[in-house]
Amino acid sequence: MLPGDRQEILAKFEQFIDIDSNDAEAHHERGKLHYLQGNLQEALADFNRVILLNPKNIEARKDRVQVRILLKDSPGVLEDLRELLKVNSQFFGKNKINSEELIQTLQSILDNDANYYTIRGCFYITLEDFRSAIVDFNEALKLNPERVEIYRFRGLAYSALSEYQNAIEDYTEILKHNLQDFLAYKSRGECYFFLKDYQKALEDCNKAIDIDPSDAEVYKNRGIILSEQGHLQGAKSDYNKALELKPDYLEVCRLRAETCYDLGNKQEALANLNLILQLNSNDVTAYKNRYKIRKELGDLFGAISDLNQILCLEPNNTDIYKKRAELYFYTNNFEKAVLDYTEFLKTNPSDFNVYINRSVSYTELKNYQKALADLSQAIQIQPNSLKGYKTRSKLLIELGYFTDAIKDLNQILLLDSENFDVYEQRAYVNLNIKDFQKTIDDCNSALKLNPTNAKIYCYRGNAYSALGYQKKAISDFSQAISLNDNISEAYYNRGQSYINLKEPYKAIEDFTKVIQISTNLAVPAYKKRGMARFLLNNWTDAVEDFKQALKIDPNDAEAYYHLGAAYLLQEKMQAAIESYTQTIKLNPNNTYAYQARASARIRENDYQGAIKDFNLSIKLNSNDPQAYYGLGSIYSQQKQYQKAIQNYSRAIELNPEYTAAYLERGYVYFILEDNPKGIRDYKRAASLSEQQGNLAQYQEIEKALIQLKRGNC
Repeated sequence: MLPGDRQEILAKFEQFIDIDSNDAEAHHERGKLHYLQGNLQEALADFNRVILLNPKNIEARKDRVQVRILLKDSPGVLEDLRELLKVNSQFFGKNKINSEELIQTLQSILDNDANYYTIRGCFYITLEDFRSAIVDFNEALKLNPERVEIYRFRGLAYSALSEYQNAIEDYTEILKHNLQDFLAYKSRGECYFFLKDYQKALEDCNKAIDIDPSDAEVYKNRGIILSEQGHLQGAKSDYNKALELKPDYLEVCRLRAETCYDLGNKQEALANLNLILQLNSNDVTAYKNRYKIRKELGDLFGAISDLNQILCLEPNNTDIYKKRAELYFYTNNFEKAVLDYTEFLKTNPSDFNVYINRSVSYTELKNYQKALADLSQAIQIQPNSLKGYKTRSKLLIELGYFTDAIKDLNQILLLDSENFDVYEQRAYVNLNIKDFQKTIDDCNSALKLNPTNAKIYCYRGNAYSALGYQKKAISDFSQAISLNDNISEAYYNRGQSYINLKEPYKAIEDFTKVIQISTNLAVPAYKKRGMARFLLNNWTDAVEDFKQALKIDPNDAEAYYHLGAAYLLQEKMQAAIESYTQTIKLNPNNTYAYQARASARIRENDYQGAIKDFNLSIKLNSNDPQAYYGLGSIYSQQKQYQKAIQNYSRAIELNPEYTAAYLERGYVYFILEDNPKGIRDYKRAASLSEQQGNLAQYQEIEKALIQLKRGNC
C-alpha cells in the first residue's frame, strides 16, 4: 500500500469515527494504519479504545502488545499477555509476528530481570517451545519468587508438555497466595482430569464455579469429568448450563449430543447436532454423527443427505461412497447403489465385501450376469471365503443353474465339511435335477448334523416318493409333521403318497389339513383332494373341491380340467365341455383339454366338433398317438373305415405298444373282411396285454381269436 493510499483510507476511517465514536472496527483499522506509519501513541490510543468498547477483542489486544513492546511498556505487555493467555496459549500465530525477532527486540529494550524472562518465556510458549519457556520462567522465579503470574505461565508450559503433576504444583502455589484465584482452580482441575484423578478434578471445578459461576468453560470441564465417572445426567446438566452462558459453544453442543446419545435420547442428540450445523454448516464431524443417528433411527434419506454433505467437504473420502451405497440399497435405489459401489472400487479394487454387495444390487436389478461376475471377482480375491461361494451358489440356485450351483456347494463343503446349510441346499438342488439318490445322501448327512430339521425330512420324503418308496416317503413326512405340525408341505406331500398307494381316505385327511393351515397351498390341496375323491368314485364332492379351488383362483386351468373330468364321469357332458373350453382359454396349448372335450362331444354326438378338437390337438403336438386314436374311433363310428385305419396306424406308428389301437384297427379290418390283417392285429394286442399284465384282456382276445379260427366271427 502506497503512503498516499494510506492517507486516503485513514481519512475515511476518521469520517466513520466522527459519525460514530463507538465504531470499534473503525478505531481498530485506524490504529493499524497509525502503527504502519510509526505513529505508536496514536495507534495505542485507538487499540485502547477498541479494548474499552470490547474487552474480548483478541486481535486488538495482540496489536496492542506489539505497540507496547516498541514503547518499552513492560507492565502493559505483561497485562496483555496475561489476558491473552487466559483465552489461548497460542495467541500469536507465526504469520502474525516474527517471534524470534521480538525476543531479540525485548532483550535489547528490557533489562535481564524477571520481566524479561517472563515475556520471553511467554513468546517461547507461542513458538510451542515449552521446554525453553520453562527455563525462562525458572530464571524469572529466581529473580522474583513472589511473582504469582509466573507460576501460572510455567504451569501452562508444563501442562502443554503433559507434565501435569508439575503443573499442579505451580497452580497450587498460586492458590497459596490467593484462595480465590478462579483460573488456578480451573487449570489445576484440568490437570487432575488428565491424570484421571476425577475426584480432585471435580473438587477444583466446583471451587472455580463457586468463585465465578458465569464461566461456560468450567461447566464444560465439569461435565466431561462427570461423564467419565458415568454420571451422564449430571454431565448433561452442566452442558446445558454452559450453553446458557454461551449459546454458540460448538464444543459443548457436540459433548451434549454425545451424552444424549449415550443416555439413549437419540432425538435430543439429533437436535444438538442440528444446532451445531446451524452455527457451522461446514462441521464435517457433526454431519458424520448425524448420519449415524439418522441411520439408527431409520431416517435413511436424511442419512443419505448427510453423506452428500460429507462428500462435499471431504471429496477424497471414498468410504462415504460405500456407506451411501448401502443406504441406497436399503431404500431400493439399486441403480445409485451400483454407481457408488463402482466409485468406491476405483480406489479400493480389492474390497471383497463391496463386490459381494454390488452383486446383490445387480441381482435386484435383474442384471444377473454382472452379479455373477462380481461374485466371481470376490471369490478370486478371497478364494477360501465361504461367503463368496454361498452368495454365488444361492444366486445360481435362484436362476436354475443347478450344475454350477452344485460346484460351489461342493467347494464350500471342502472348506467346511460340517456345514448343515450346504447339505440342505445341495439336497434341494439334487431334488430339482431329479438325482434322487444324491438327494437322499445329502439329507442323511444333514440329519446327522441336525436331526430335528423338518424341511430335510420333507426333501428326503420327496426323493423316496419319486423313487416309488411311498412308505418310506410317508414315514419321513410324518417325522417332519411330528417336528412341526404346521408344516403344510409335509401334509401335502404325504397326501400325494397316500394317493399313490391308493389310500384315498388318508389322502383326503392330509389335504383337508393343508386347506386349514395354508393359504398358499389351498388351491393345489383342493385339487389333490378332488383327485383323491376320484378314487372313491365320489364325483359330487370332487366337483365341489375343484369349484373351491376356482373360487380362490379363477384362472387355474388345471382346476377347470379336473372339473371337466368330474362332470364327464357324472355324464354331464355340457358342463364338461364348458369346463374344458375354459381350460383351453386359459391354456391354449393344453392338448389333453382338446382331447377330453372331443370325448365329451362324441358322447353328445357332435362328431364334427370332436374331429376339430382332435385336429387342434394334433396341430399342437403331431406326435401324440392318443389324438390319432380318437380320430380313428370317430371315423370308425361314422363307417369311414379307411380314415379310421389310417389314424389307428398313425397311432401305432407313434406308439408300437398301443394295445387299444391294434384292437380297434383289427376290428375295422374284420368289418372290411380283411381277416388276415385283423387276426394279425389281435395277436399283437394279445401279446401286448400279456406283457403288460392285463390277463383279463389277454384271455378275451385269445377267446376271440379261437372263435375266428372256428369261423364263428
